[in-house]
Amino acid sequence: MNKLLAILAIVCCSVFAAEGPVADPGTEAREISAPDEEVTVETFKKELTPHGVWIKDEKHGLVFRPNIVVTEIDWRPYVDGGHWVWTNCGWYWASDYAWGNYAFHYGRWVRHAHHRWVWVPDCTWGPAWVSWRECDEAWGWAPLPPSARFDVHVGFGDGVDFSFGLEVDDFVFVGCRDFLRVRVRAHCWPRERCHKIYRRTTVIQNTYIIRNKTIINHGVSHRTVERRTNSLLTASRVERGHVRREQRIERREDRRDHRNEMRNNRQEHNQKIREQRQDHRQQQQQQQQQQQQHVDNRLQRQQINQQQRIDIQQHRQQQRIQNQQQRQERQQVNQQQRQQRQEQRHKKHD
Repeated sequence: MNKLLAILAIVCCSVFAAEGPVADPGTEAREISAPDEEVTVETFKKELTPHGVWIKDEKHGLVFRPNIVVTEIDWRPYVDGGHWVWTNCGWYWASDYAWGNYAFHYGRWVRHAHHRWVWVPDCTWGPAWVSWRECDEAWGWAPLPPSARFDVHVGFGDGVDFSFGLEVDDFVFVGCRDFLRVRVRAHCWPRERCHKIYRRTTVIQNTYIIRNKTIINHGVSHRTVERRTNSLLTASRVERGHVRREQRIERREDRRDHRNEMRNNRQEHNQKIREQRQDHRQQQQQQQQQQQQHVDNRLQRQQINQQQRIDIQQHRQQQRIQNQQQRQERQQVNQQQRQQRQEQRHKKHD
């Protein structure tokens, strides 16, 4: 018995390790440091230099290339070494890198012709600087380009195009149920599939707002994330210096209402699935009836054709008999005429 339990435990652990745990933003235990004071370019140089090199770029000026870009060819910002956490500032990118508190909450990322991904400094803090796209089966995001400058007073400005000129290769996509994965990189779709899904997605508009002088990254609706991942999101609180779990007590009525809402959503979803299955069965029955009708019609046509062939054969047989009878009659008439002529000749001789 003990051996059986040990084997089951090993199998379960293997399955869990292969799939990867799902992050629970409501119980995020790890603290993520954030700077207490206003930052400057000198702050970035001091904090980031041990983790990469600074490069002079003709278009963007001084940019930072982390060392990991060199060691990992497929590395992408907001994909590797982190995951999404729901907070009072919206969707926050919780980075595992020591330099992540600066490079993923300030500045912009851009592709470089020779250095792959580089970071362009900017001193405006945000929970994450990305553009969002969505469809029924997947959500995607891409780092905002340096041209997407955000001002705490006016935002991105009037008439801004929230696609920001980004293209399909700038985005990564994951299935909706995998959005909260701790190792989200392992669940990102391959590039071929991203190209196919990109045409069916739309840009999520007005994802960044300012509330009480705080930038909020709404992105994908957290209610939609709860419904599609079957999770209950409890917002973590972003404060100067760290991110901690929000200490708030929800009323039992609120939790009960939320559970009822999720149960109703599941029931509606299951009802839609049942209706779709019923419609599918009806369509199959109609198709079967149409196929049977087609078979019956074909058999009927075959019977009619067979009867027509029989009638034609009988008619031809009757015609042959009639023709044979007519030939026989003509032969008899001819025979009689010959006999009469012979008799007449005999009489003349006599």
